[in-house]
Amino acid sequence: MKKLAVFIFLVSITLIRGYSQNVNSPDSANNKLNIPKAFDSNRVLSKVEVQSQFGTEKNSWDNFLKKNINFDIALFNDAPRGIYNVKIKFTIFRDGHPGDFIALTRFGYGMEYEVIRALKKSPNWKPAMQDGNPVNSTRIQTITFAIEQL
Repeated sequence: MKKLAVFIFLVSITLIRGYSQNVNSPDSANNKLNIPKAFDSNRVLSKVEVQSQFGTEKNSWDNFLKKNINFDIALFNDAPRGIYNVKIKFTIFRDGHPGDFIALTRFGYGMEYEVIRALKKSPNWKPAMQDGNPVNSTRIQTITFAIEQL
């Protein structure tokens, strides 16, 4: 009985989400102002016409990460030997600031924390564009930690 209640609850959430998306759809009769989705300040897009951009030079982002991430953190925390591909999902908001950092991996040893700490130090980006307007967009950053025994 408990499992059934949880299932019904999840279905209800899905139905509510689906309804709210239809109400805000630019083609919906319920959308009196006919505002395009790109202007919804809360909407975060995973695919955009023009990706967000960090800095003006080709390697600006790589240089920022190399400068700000302590790649020895896992070694200091006694991580076992291996290759760890840490993945962090985050949002570049319409005004260019990064936020909403979520670790997609759970290796521990301070690695996810260290990458998020460095990402939070990032200055503003040039935001993603959709239909000629700045929009919120998601990015996934992968950082590789290599731990070798000496």
